[in-house]
Amino acid sequence: MEYWGVALMVFCSMLNGVGQFLFRASVARGEGAPGPALLGSAKFWGGIGVYVFATFINIYAFRFGDLTILYPLTNLVLVWNLIFARRLFGDRIGVRRVAATALIFVGCVVVVS
Repeated sequence: MEYWGVALMVFCSMLNGVGQFLFRASVARGEGAPGPALLGSAKFWGGIGVYVFATFINIYAFRFGDLTILYPLTNLVLVWNLIFARRLFGDRIGVRRVAATALIFVGCVVVVS
């Protein structure tokens, strides 16, 4: 049953990455604080909705495994963020960021195995 929990946690990390993508997409880059206009942004509210949904799935996932195995998988959101940042926003990704993200991924694999 622990693999079901692992699968749910990986899915939650992906949802959190989508939520963070929506948050970033809801603000203009290079401007000051977003202010009240942010509250009218559908992307902002979509990000909150995705986060809430992911939180409930995350809580449910803990039924299927140990906290010490499942919770570290939330860090996979950093892997998704690296992919989203490059593909969707065109961010420049350096070797150090790729290496650090690879270490996070390897750490998650080691925890689960």
